[in-house]
Amino acid sequence: MTRRERFRLYAQEHFTALDDPGLVHPARRNGGVRRTRLARLARLSRLAERATYHHR
Repeated sequence: MTRRERFRLYAQEHFTALDDPGLVHPARRNGGVRRTRLARLARLSRLAERATYHHR
């Protein structure tokens, strides 16, 4: 498992509280939630990957 895959699993477990359906605007509840969650996870994984390269 690569570092990116490990971080994606970690992010899925720890960064989902912001996607509570009660906090999402009702008009975007159906299609927008999944898209924003995937975008957030992708961004977090890129940030984590970039940080690991800078600390070598």
